[in-house]
Parts: sequence; structure tokens; C-alpha cells
Amino acid sequence: MLDITRHRSNINQSTSDEWIEAIAGAIDHINSGSCLQYLVNALGTLVKFDMAMSVVYSRHSKPFYVYDTFRTEKAKQGLSNYINSTYILNPAYAAYCGGLNSGVYRIHELSSENRVSSDQYHSLKIRRMSGEELEYITECWPHKMEEIFIAISLPADEMGEICLLRARSKGGFADTDIALLTAHLPLMEAVFRQYWTNARCYASIDDTVPPMDYLLNTVFDEQLSSRENQVAALVLKGTSGQDIADELGISLTTVKTHRKNLYLKLGITTQTELFSLALNALALHA
Repeated sequence: MLDITRHRSNINQSTSDEWIEAIAGAIDHINSGSCLQYLVNALGTLVKFDMAMSVVYSRHSKPFYVYDTFRTEKAKQGLSNYINSTYILNPAYAAYCGGLNSGVYRIHELSSENRVSSDQYHSLKIRRMSGEELEYITECWPHKMEEIFIAISLPADEMGEICLLRARSKGGFADTDIALLTAHLPLMEAVFRQYWTNARCYASIDDTVPPMDYLLNTVFDEQLSSRENQVAALVLKGTSGQDIADELGISLTTVKTHRKNLYLKLGITTQTELFSLALNALALHA
């Protein structure tokens, strides 16, 4: 049980009022795809940060994209690189695999002494970067940022992460920031957990239609061709471009063309945005 009164001196009345109003917005939208936007906005009433992102880790797949505030295409590509490649090196993911409890953590404090191997530099989308919190940085990931993250235990042995990034030139995150977030962790957990339970669609949307079928038959059906629908489904399952080509009996070039066309029709530009579109659609209709 957290002793919130111990941190009461860190919370002035205006901040408390702003937090209550903002978290109420997240609760109001708990069954909506915009819930995480409201939750991140609520965190902004407690601590200052430059950007944020959220994923959910599973032991059986790549991370699920949930939300981000990255503003540039380069940064969004960095997030896509992380989700599809470099997350396996992240101390947060390693800690989750080791049974990490819910809490607020500094990313560098979880970093192990194990060095990144030369093979990993060649096989994963990372670069050596002196002066970063870790000895490497994911390609296109924002540079010179300090990161803290909120870990949230979820059903089915999954873990939610809300990562907050702040430029080190601005002083990074203080211990009081960690304490303030920790004091509000129980409500954050409750909101995120309920949102994800709906969005994850543990049960089918109408008890008869599997979530993927729902997406393909309703959200995407009127906008995409049947082949584009097939490609979208396989992308959402984490299938590589070559594996999609092999499964559908088409060339990799044709797969890339279908992906380009379906992205254009859906008004998106990256795989991360496709995941977000699908997740938000499921959350809205859960």
C-alpha cells in the first residue's frame, strides 16, 4: 500500500485539481481508443516531459503498440524499429521477463552489465552512441533523452509500459518526479488495466466474431481490396514481408506494393500507425 501522504508536500492544490480533471477524462474515455491520450495528458499535470510512448509486452509476441506523442516521422520510425527489432535489448523488457512488479523506474537503473554483442549491432537496428543512457540507441530514436517508465502488471502475464522522455539538457527527471508518479500509480494502473482489458479483446467483440475477423469485415472491408485485407491481417499478426509473400504466393515486391496502397487508403504511413488504427477500432467497439 502506497503512503500517498508521504508525498503530499510535493503536490500543490492547482496540480492536484489539474490531475483530478485530467484523469477523470481518461476514465470517461476508458472504452475509447483515445483513453491513453487522456492518461498521458494526465501524467503531464504531474511531471514535465517532452514525449511519451506506450506499449504492452507479451512473452509470446513482439510488443503491442498502444500510443505515442512522437512528432516527427524519424522518431515514429525509431518507435517502429524498437517494436519490431530492438525491444529485446531494452532493460524494461528484460526486467519484465524477469518478473518486474508495477512501479516507476529509471531506464538506466535497470540496465544490466551484459554488453551488446557485435552480432547484435549487425542484426538489429541499433547504433553505438556515446553519451546515451545505454551504450547504444535504436536507429531513428530521439537522441539525448532521459527515460523513465511506468510498469503496469496486466492479465495474461503481460506488462504495460508508459515511457516518458525528457531532454537531458532540461535536467532530466528528479527524484521528486519519480515519487509523484509513484504516489499516483494505483489510479494509473487501474485505468490502463481496464483500458487494455477492453482493447486486447480477450473475448470476441460480439461473442461470435473473432477480433481479426471483425477488423477485416468491418473496419477495413469497405476501404481495402481482398488482397490488401489479407496483407493487412498478416502484418497485424507480425508476419514479415517475405513470409507474407510465401504464404500468399506472391513476390516481395508485390507485398510492398499492397502495403503501400493499403497505407495510402487508410491514411497512414507506418506499420505502427496500422497497429494503432486496429487497436483503437477494437477499443471503440469492445
